[in-house]
Amino acid sequence: MTLLHLIDIPWWSGLSSYAFDCMAAHQEMGHKVILLCEKKSLSEKRARRMGIPVFAMGGRRFWSAPFNFLAIGLRLAQARPKMIVAHTGSTHWMAVLWGAIFGIRVARTRAIARKVRSGLLN
Repeated sequence: MTLLHLIDIPWWSGLSSYAFDCMAAHQEMGHKVILLCEKKSLSEKRARRMGIPVFAMGGRRFWSAPFNFLAIGLRLAQARPKMIVAHTGSTHWMAVLWGAIFGIRVARTRAIARKVRSGLLN
């Protein structure tokens, strides 16, 4: 199965570490993993060392959102993954919209220990 992972933070953090643990686990299970992340970020460098195909999207800056949205849509059209894994809230809404358009399942991972709240924005 092909999985498209999205992480738009350029720094290394617990969230980044968790995202890469997920990607490594998916690879170990035999899945093909693709990553969209900020160009020249620590995530890009780590993914390349792990042999994960990496494609560029912008970071978390507000003006990067339209570029990120289009980059995700383009990669989905080309790769046709079975699932999108959004590791940040800023990529989650994009994954949900594109997932609905392409009929692709979306998983939202969270690296915090807070209760999940119901509602449209969550």
